[in-house]
Amino acid sequence: MHDIGSLTGTWMGDFAWLDGSQTFPVSITIKADGSYVFDSVYRETNGRILLEGGRVFLSVEGEQIGSPLARGLNSGQPTLEGGIENIGRYHFGKVN
Repeated sequence: MHDIGSLTGTWMGDFAWLDGSQTFPVSITIKADGSYVFDSVYRETNGRILLEGGRVFLSVEGEQIGSPLARGLNSGQPTLEGGIENIGRYHFGKVN
């Protein structure tokens, strides 16, 4: 991926702890300028999308967080999946 145009919009999904003990709803809204708002029951985080070597990463205050986002399709709808090492995994479906 070389631009974030196809990522802009609101994505909703869930985050699951690696040990499977808890899953909770999350959302991310990605703007055309590369900024995003990640919202969960625990907190709201503002950051920027990083594009490196065709891969997409989330960053907070310039620091990359987690694994690259993997794009996919589920029943024809765009999805994003990723995770934070030793913490958990998230899965999003595009809402708009």
